[in-house]
Amino acid sequence: MTTIVTVVNKFDVFKSTIEDNPFMQALPLQVYDNTRENITIPKRYNDFIENHLPEDDWVVFCHQDFGFQENIPSLVGKLDRNVIYGPIGAAPTKQLVIVFALSRYGVERSRIGIYPRSKLLGRITQSTSRKTRKMGQYLWRPAVVDTLDCCCLIVHSSLIKKHALRFDEYFDWHLYGEDFSLNARKKHQVLSKAVQIKCVHLSSGSVDLDFDARLNHLKKKYRTTAFATTCYDGYMRF
Repeated sequence: MTTIVTVVNKFDVFKSTIEDNPFMQALPLQVYDNTRENITIPKRYNDFIENHLPEDDWVVFCHQDFGFQENIPSLVGKLDRNVIYGPIGAAPTKQLVIVFALSRYGVERSRIGIYPRSKLLGRITQSTSRKTRKMGQYLWRPAVVDTLDCCCLIVHSSLIKKHALRFDEYFDWHLYGEDFSLNARKKHQVLSKAVQIKCVHLSSGSVDLDFDARLNHLKKKYRTTAFATTCYDGYMRF
């Protein structure tokens, strides 16, 4: 089976994306009600790991506004249990970059070459009140990424137990999924991969001062800026 874990403070949204979703409603579900106590998502996820983790099962940690649009147990049943998965992530790819620095005197410097830049892997539907669009590159097979987006992480319970994986609770609302990927790779050589899944996410996230503070902490924690997230390109050097 596959267990869904989510933290909810908007039950109308949860109802439309998960509770009434024919691809999710038959799956075991752990719902954390955050309408009274606004406890951070990493703390909720860690509570599940410490108190409710199944013996031998895939676990989906997802946002309340995230929904699958295909049968997940049959899909994840074919995946390697020693890898962390998600429907969208970010990785470096080589791109042709052309940069010109202009002033009133003309071109002061230029740079042309093939350089690594961040690329979104795994195509999902992102739908907000303003627009609906496809995000990320469609994948024919799972692809290694630096990090996976927080909207959905898929991990087998045996992998969590093997390495005592946990979410860093400093990353209260931002980048906890990305840290989960980086930590697993740096400490335990566990890869994260984007896998093509038909799904929808009803928000685009928020990049604010709190996000910037968590991103700076993430760089210091791993002593590098050379990693990619769906909101940050650590390979841009211009």
